[in-house]
Amino acid sequence: MNKKEKKQLLLNLQVPNTEYKDEVFYKVLQEMDDLKKDYNKYFIGMDVDKALELTATANYELCCALLTLTLREDYWNEGSFDERYKAGQIMDIVNRMIELLE
Repeated sequence: MNKKEKKQLLLNLQVPNTEYKDEVFYKVLQEMDDLKKDYNKYFIGMDVDKALELTATANYELCCALLTLTLREDYWNEGSFDERYKAGQIMDIVNRMIELLE
């Protein structure tokens, strides 16, 4: 998938979605082939909040890892993705990814 196609998928995520947010984001990462199965290697010794502080300066690969991290966090702590979405943290990552694809 090229940058333009990835950017469009990410732009589609900017439309507010009230149901199945985590599933939608997961599917988009999978479709873009950007789901990081080894996301932990990027955040050794960091909790999720500390890792998310990297968003503003993250490269594209790190953004993919951050988004994967928040999705995995929700697996262990159900509802955390929704809380982070409401707080704007998820869209901060998505917006950074869009910026990097331009």
